[in-house]
Amino acid sequence: MSIDKSDLTKAEKYLEKKLSRHFKTEGKEVNKEKLSKLVSELIENAEKGHKKKESPQIAGKISLDFISQVMLCTKIAYELAIYHFDEKYIKIQSQINFAWL
Repeated sequence: MSIDKSDLTKAEKYLEKKLSRHFKTEGKEVNKEKLSKLVSELIENAEKGHKKKESPQIAGKISLDFISQVMLCTKIAYELAIYHFDEKYIKIQSQINFAWL
């Protein structure tokens, strides 16, 4: 049984309950004095160690393709322009392209 550092004050009550339930399942009855004596002996003889629980860490490789990001942004901008200006934008773009020729 392990007990959290914040629950050290409640350790005796936990142990009493656990032991009384254990003895009840075995069909034995133990008086409170004997139970408290067992609990105090357990606490005195218990290993008192500190185990620090580490938070889980995720390791991985993240890579970004900037060319794909630029293309995505360009596509979104083009679709927004089509949505906003409707067919006029396509006509304006075709006129600009013909002007460059």
